[in-house]
Amino acid sequence: ICKQALRGGEACKPAWTRAWGPLFSGFCERTAACEESDAWSSRSFKLRLDVADRMPPAVLVAFAEVLILKNRPPGGAAEAFPATKSAQQAALRSANECLIAVDCARRAGCGRMTLQSVSLALLIVSRLLQFRTRPPVLLGLLSKCAAALEAFDPTDQQTAWYAKARVMSTYLFHQISVLAIQLRQKEALEKQLAADVAGRYSSHRMADPPAQVIAGAKLLDQALELALLGGGGGASKFWEHAEKKLQVALKGQDAAAAELPALLEAVSRGEYVKVATDAAQIVLREGEGDKHPLAL
Repeated sequence: ICKQALRGGEACKPAWTRAWGPLFSGFCERTAACEESDAWSSRSFKLRLDVADRMPPAVLVAFAEVLILKNRPPGGAAEAFPATKSAQQAALRSANECLIAVDCARRAGCGRMTLQSVSLALLIVSRLLQFRTRPPVLLGLLSKCAAALEAFDPTDQQTAWYAKARVMSTYLFHQISVLAIQLRQKEALEKQLAADVAGRYSSHRMADPPAQVIAGAKLLDQALELALLGGGGGASKFWEHAEKKLQVALKGQDAAAAELPALLEAVSRGEYVKVATDAAQIVLREGEGDKHPLAL
């Protein structure tokens, strides 16, 4: 009933009003005051575990679909920037329902629905991520999205980890990195990256070549970002994560790409004079075929 009411628009609004309240209260409950404090509506509700544990996977997936349909922005509509507190809280409430959909999909073991729920949550908060200083409450929300992706098998390249999912994942961890640095939580960022297995970014041999190139370019950007955080030869492990992702991104490329790991390792160590010298030698080398765009 709720699905058809959402698809029917204004004509089915009375049916939606009557059906949605009992359905939502049957699956979800209000969080405790200690959980909801300082969350700006991003943790207002959570899945009722006593109900979810008894529900078959098909029912959980169906409820997740309803949540996605309810919170999906209308196509073609120019959405206003959430510049006021009430608009920002409305966006976080929608993202909270998307996280409930993520929880349902994970419990049902449905990778497709999990990815859709995470993607919609990122789409809803993407406007809030455009602020120069991101709202701190988003770190918990993004961390839950990252934890949801850990349920996938890193070698499952045909279903879960197709090109768009890899691009979405690099975007997610970029935003987590920015928030963690702004909040001076580098230790928390290292824990997040430890679960971001580099093997999941390996493209399947039957993958679409243009999409594969885009996903590889995003992964290179993330490797550069992690290298800029430092850690080469020190206690920090950012370079270790960058190196693993760099190896995946450069797999199968020409000899010009083989010099990039050494350059980025020097960046992570803070040896900027060496970086400038080596990069200049690559750029000024005779012939265009042996120059990598990232070196430029």
